[in-house]
Amino acid sequence: MQLIQEVTQGRTDSELESASMPRALRRGVGKHLIAECWDCNDRIYSPTTVREALEEAVQASGATLLRLIVHTFEPYGVSAVAIVSESHLFIHTWPEMRYIAVDIFTCGETFPERALEVIREHFEPRRMKMLELERGVWP
Repeated sequence: MQLIQEVTQGRTDSELESASMPRALRRGVGKHLIAECWDCNDRIYSPTTVREALEEAVQASGATLLRLIVHTFEPYGVSAVAIVSESHLFIHTWPEMRYIAVDIFTCGETFPERALEVIREHFEPRRMKMLELERGVWP
């Protein structure tokens, strides 16, 4: 990831260190996992399996599901998003490449790593790369 430009305004170093700064700015608002899953099994062709995996991932993370949307592409490929009270979970599949892109962003008392483990169990990638970001931490 490349940072192109950072713009800061309004806070001095002493303000950043202040105990009066809101806790969210000191701790961040949530955790964001971005995963690349390669050499997945044939279940990535199935919109039903993608839906089930996403539902189980939400439950495993401890998030609260608000809405789940699944879209199937022709001739193949599935994109699915779970909108949760704590943010979102996405799965995008490229079956012809045996590849899945996963995006999990949650805040509060949730466990996004557990969601990623559910996705791994469903699609059994032979190779996986993950990037973890703490979101909302004041620089």
